[in-house]
Amino acid sequence: MEVRNFSDNPYDIQVGSCELYRLPEYTPAPSDWAAEDAAEAVELGLVDEDIQWWWKDACTREEFCRMVVRGLEAVTGRSGAELAAGQAAETFSDCDSEAVAVASALGIVNGVGHGQFAPERFLTRQQAATMLARAAAYLGYEPNGEPAAFADADTFADWATESIAAVSALRCGAEEVPLMQGKTGGVFDPNGYYTVEQAAVTVLRMVQF
Repeated sequence: MEVRNFSDNPYDIQVGSCELYRLPEYTPAPSDWAAEDAAEAVELGLVDEDIQWWWKDACTREEFCRMVVRGLEAVTGRSGAELAAGQAAETFSDCDSEAVAVASALGIVNGVGHGQFAPERFLTRQQAATMLARAAAYLGYEPNGEPAAFADADTFADWATESIAAVSALRCGAEEVPLMQGKTGGVFDPNGYYTVEQAAVTVLRMVQF
């Protein structure tokens, strides 16, 4: 069962159609492997405070748009509105997020059909790869490594194949880590959910390319 709180109070959670439950206060933290990079991403303003409640949870489409646009702003030194000026964004009946509008105007994200964006739908790994590849292309990044050969390449959607190759061939930072990596066993897991901490780390890598 998908359990996610979209209440204004981060200590409230709703399971299915049941009433809201008040959780005890706690300080959310990312996994150990992501802690240092997540902290840097927060310091750079890449991860809004409300998103920081969900480090280990799946990232939503709208949340990822916000992080990607923050990354573009950090690299270019320009606001999202400035980047999107003069470019038409798709209008979505279910989403009025400024970041989604900017990402749409820049060609980084598309809707899900019927004029909808599905902002609260959880992001898959191949969707994340596609958005990251488009953002990197917008910034003029060129592959500086070889694309990874994933064991499950035959399960990639046709529309995501080139993007997955691109993000694995973009090496970022002094350690030249791929913009987006695979998982244990040499697989990419295209339909698996992409977590908030994974999203934050990859957007940070995009800024550090």
